Amino acid sequence: MKAWGLSLTALVLVLLLAACGPEPLVSMGLQGDLADSAVPEKAIEEVQPVILTMDNNGEAITLQVGQEVHVFLTGNPTTGYMWASSGIDSAVLHLADEPEYAAADDEALGSGGEFDFFFTAAAPGETVLTLIYHRSFEKNSPPKRTFSVKVVVTE
Repeated sequence: MKAWGLSLTALVLVLLLAACGPEPLVSMGLQGDLADSAVPEKAIEEVQPVILTMDNNGEAITLQVGQEVHVFLTGNPTTGYMWASSGIDSAVLHLADEPEYAAADDEALGSGGEFDFFFTAAAPGETVLTLIYHRSFEKNSPPKRTFSVKVVVTE
């Protein structure tokens, strides 16, 4: 009788250990609820920033909320001309930081360089991203150059 009791105890122990394995929820009928909330096999791709140059002038772009936009425009601040934003709906497209200027690689004084504007799509909507190249001290003069892109921001 002792052998029978020992065998029964061993069987119960094996069944309990088996229940602690990787699939106890399946045996409990919960797999449907958990399967719906599982992480999809293919991870969501990170949205890449959009890079714009003067070649994109006049185009239309579509962004997702949170997506970044970099606008690179050549200029020469030693002449008094600077790029500046003009009339952007900041509720839709937010200027993330002051534009940065990087001089050209050559060492010639006054040779110019490139301005980098950094924007973030803030909310769904439409706006026109307009940048003007002007001398701020010449109030009544039109801009020397204008960069403009229609921006549509979606969820």
